[in-house]
Amino acid sequence: MKLGMEVSRGRRLAAAGSLAAAGLYWFRCFGGPPVVVVGVGAVVALSVVAIGRRSVLAQVLGRGPAWALFLTGLLFAWKMPHHALYAPMSVAAGAALLLSSPLLRTARARAEFAPARFRRTFLAGATSAVCVAAFAGLIGLVTAWYFTPHTFVWLASAAGLLGAAVGVVRMRAWGVLLGALTTIFVLVSAAVMRDWDPWLLQCAAPGALLALPVALAKLFPEQEAAAPAMRIEAAAPPALRVAGDAGAPVEESELAEPDLVGESSASASP
Repeated sequence: MKLGMEVSRGRRLAAAGSLAAAGLYWFRCFGGPPVVVVGVGAVVALSVVAIGRRSVLAQVLGRGPAWALFLTGLLFAWKMPHHALYAPMSVAAGAALLLSSPLLRTARARAEFAPARFRRTFLAGATSAVCVAAFAGLIGLVTAWYFTPHTFVWLASAAGLLGAAVGVVRMRAWGVLLGALTTIFVLVSAAVMRDWDPWLLQCAAPGALLALPVALAKLFPEQEAAAPAMRIEAAAPPALRVAGDAGAPVEESELAEPDLVGESSASASP
């Protein structure tokens, strides 16, 4: 597909259908309390609708859970290769990601989200923030069902990452700031907890990724455009005018070099 071309409706529907299939595979592979099933079902349903839309914000919100399903299926397929349901979940989610990827490169998408630099890095950071927010929200729902005291940390991390992704895609500076604050909050919470979960550190990565382009822009500022070269043309010299025998002016072009051969012949003749 050429850069800037619109994506067909059939391709967008195929991406949504692939993501829906991945969500159904998740329900077959995993169970959980009713609050988890309802929460995951709501997230998958919203992602299915979002991944088929042309908006960049909708794409980021839809691709985040798709990446979560893809990585979950990949991880469990590697850990438990005898289970046949995990690999199809990754295949379906991966197909949804591939089919919807051109929607981020259309002319409309580039006009909607057009930072001066690091467009791909910002999109990757926002998508990873939504992906990790899906993981953190799921763990927060599980801990809330079992009355674990860490519920607030997980849910607050998920909310902070989701808000940061929305702010960055809308090209707001507070999105990067919120991502950085969420990273600090996660690191402080992990240091304070007595029995902290190593998976909590994953919530700190997207905020750092969102702040990375800003740091790179400060360290390596964009080269200023070179000043246009100034071209000065000298004024053409005035034509030389010589008065002839009859007093008429003679142009410079008429002052041709004398014919040396002819002059020599004339002087040699008697």
